[in-house]
Amino acid sequence: MSFSDTELAVVRTAAEREGMASAAWAGRQVMAVAQHVLVPVSRDTGDTGFW
Repeated sequence: MSFSDTELAVVRTAAEREGMASAAWAGRQVMAVAQHVLVPVSRDTGDTGFW
């Protein structure tokens, strides 16, 4: 995986908040998506006009 500087900052912040290494946190999120436990949603989803 590769992240932009902004994305990496988000990953690092989230990992620190949970007391995890960045790679471990990212890996956990990837596995959650793969197992359909976490469903990624685009941040511009709210711009569709649907409620």
